[in-house]
Amino acid sequence: MYENTDDDHLYGNIDQSTEIPVDDIFEVMKLKTRDVLKAEYQKFPTVFVCPCEAGQKRENKLKNRFQNIMPYDHSRIVLDLLPGDPNSDYVNANYIDGFKRPRAFIAAQGPKPNTVKDFWRMIWQVHTPQIVMVTKTVEMGKQKCEQYWADEGVKQFGEIEVTTLDEIQGQDYFVRNLKYCKVGEPAVRTVKQFHFTGWPDHGVPVDPTALVKFREEVKKYQSQVQDQGPIIVHCSAGVGRTGTFIALDYLFEQVLAEGKIDIYQLVQGMRESRPKMVQTMEQYYFIHDVMLEELHCGLTSIPVQDFATRLRKLRRRNKSGLTKMEEEFVILNLMLPEIDESSIKTALEPINIEKNRVRNIVAGNHCRPYLVSYVKDSTDYINAVFIDGYQRQDAYIVTQMPLPHTVVDFWSMLFDQHCATIVMLNEANEDSKVENTIISNVFSWTLFCTAHRCWLLKPILEC
Repeated sequence: MYENTDDDHLYGNIDQSTEIPVDDIFEVMKLKTRDVLKAEYQKFPTVFVCPCEAGQKRENKLKNRFQNIMPYDHSRIVLDLLPGDPNSDYVNANYIDGFKRPRAFIAAQGPKPNTVKDFWRMIWQVHTPQIVMVTKTVEMGKQKCEQYWADEGVKQFGEIEVTTLDEIQGQDYFVRNLKYCKVGEPAVRTVKQFHFTGWPDHGVPVDPTALVKFREEVKKYQSQVQDQGPIIVHCSAGVGRTGTFIALDYLFEQVLAEGKIDIYQLVQGMRESRPKMVQTMEQYYFIHDVMLEELHCGLTSIPVQDFATRLRKLRRRNKSGLTKMEEEFVILNLMLPEIDESSIKTALEPINIEKNRVRNIVAGNHCRPYLVSYVKDSTDYINAVFIDGYQRQDAYIVTQMPLPHTVVDFWSMLFDQHCATIVMLNEANEDSKVENTIISNVFSWTLFCTAHRCWLLKPILEC
């Protein structure tokens, strides 16, 4: 069942006021409150707007992960038929246009155990050079996507044999080079898989910058293989995270070429090709937040060979007396995300509030270490947060100097997180027993005991 839009093309029904010139984006976005964006989002169709008869066929229903997300017939990928199977042309995937590039992407459902063979048949048929995967195989204990590559050796999916040549790990992603071939045929092909792991289902990444950097890696490789087939993008259902990634790619290209963006029109258009693209309001908000941050902050990464030159430019003062570096810092403060009150609720509970050295610097639930080995009559809260490293998530824990009543929590955290190194950047206060206890004397070793383990601290002399 689908909603008939008659002769009106969906693009034609869009209020042109949704177009945003780059120079005006900061002012426009200040006016586009969450309520305004919510009203925009609620205009999108919630039912099928085009026929999807292939997906509704009895023989194909089990190939769909969700019965309310099926590919529209007019844009679906039609697989070459297998001998004796008239329904083998079906896979839950649709072509999606990029900016000025028709059918630049394939938005696909993450393969299921019974469709992973079809997934590889699609890869072979369209000669895709890249796969962008924006889901983990398992999330919150639920299978989100069948693993379609080999951890080691060769793995066979139907008539396709797959070998993982190498795997490189980034901060929030993996890049895998996969070799694949058809059994009995001499041709050997390769496809590069970009696997982003920092994106929760139905949600958005905590750090937009991580996704932008990931997209830059995808684009860097795309520039080398641009004359080959479409990029396959998939999450679990192939609409929410998938639609958001494709939308951001389109918008970055549009702003470079035209100096403007139209997020509403883009999402509406994508939903003509595949239902529910950009599946949640939160994802719609996220697209706006990413574009605002990127367009307002600009490109800030510096190639190593250009660092000295760029540093000199950053130190130059403008007419207002500020250096470019100081201007960037001002922008950083303007771009601070809104505080999620629910995230800091634990930190402000009466039993925990005295654990905070400074009342307006507290730890949010989404990024703090939860104490496991806390002592009796205490809680799992400590004023500390995880910080990502260059290539590893949660590589650091940043915390306040312990208070007299949180020293035990401090050492419980070290025990729970298997920390081997402490970097202390403040000087010891002679009046503070806590600080003296932690730093001790540079010539001695000090013993600390928690409820579970004794720790021997070896101070390191600063040269």
